[in-house]
Amino acid sequence: MKKGRGKKNWTLAVACLFALWIFAQAANAKNADATGGMSIYDGEPTEADCRMCHDDLVSFPMLLAPNPDRHHALSTDCLGCHSMVWNEVLQADVVSSPRDCLTCHDVADIEGPPGSTNVHHQTATFAARDCGVCHTN
Repeated sequence: MKKGRGKKNWTLAVACLFALWIFAQAANAKNADATGGMSIYDGEPTEADCRMCHDDLVSFPMLLAPNPDRHHALSTDCLGCHSMVWNEVLQADVVSSPRDCLTCHDVADIEGPPGSTNVHHQTATFAARDCGVCHTN
């Protein structure tokens, strides 16, 4: 091995790591105005907050399917989520339609900073550092 070659490789490795760090900083700065470190919710998340995004496949095509379709694909046990309720008008039992996301989804799993249990920070959109998709001014 030639003298100084190891030092040259070490210098190149450090330079590459520094370039990656600069790139990451630039990506974060790109979204700094959009995020501002703020939650996407006004206070505690609500059903309406969830539906504002999860029912809008035009603005959020990465969701791929509406929530009922996504949830129905998880199980064939209808009564695991739905219950039978008496309908006075129809004079029959009908299947309830649970509408409150927070009945099953814990708040800790849908909000919180990167590194928390927030599922929104475990998406391809987050990995691409495209924070402005959710965090808007």
